[in-house]
Amino acid sequence: MKISNQLFKKVEELAEGVKKDFHSKGLVIPVKESNGSVKFNNYTIIRDNSGFYSIVSASNITIVSNINLPQSAIILANALALGRGTDHKIINYDKQYGFNSFEEEQCKRVAAAAAKKKEWDRMDTVIIKQNIAHQRAEYAKDTVLKSFEKFRRLR
Repeated sequence: MKISNQLFKKVEELAEGVKKDFHSKGLVIPVKESNGSVKFNNYTIIRDNSGFYSIVSASNITIVSNINLPQSAIILANALALGRGTDHKIINYDKQYGFNSFEEEQCKRVAAAAAKKKEWDRMDTVIIKQNIAHQRAEYAKDTVLKSFEKFRRLR
């Protein structure tokens, strides 16, 4: 029994050392909760029914809501757990991604309706808008993914 307690303490010390090492590199080790949420120290990422992510503090206060990309949520929660605050650039790129993705879907529907009515000029115009929205959404998403990749490489 005494040997197992000593072994447990050694493993616990090793785990704390690993956590401190990652923390010094700028990473907080996330923990997956039983309800599917992911916890970064005192901050939890929750996915709601509509597919958006929110970051909630330990005192159940929503810090950031309506996050589109899971990578954005991870970057933001990690920064909060490190005490750095929210990265407004990531939030803005995430919002830009969401807005342009929505606009792209709307343009698809309008273009299909214009095609049914044989309004070819309108359809062409809306398809151009759709392509622009798609490019803007991809740019915003790529920017967030590049930041996430930097974050991921810190391991």
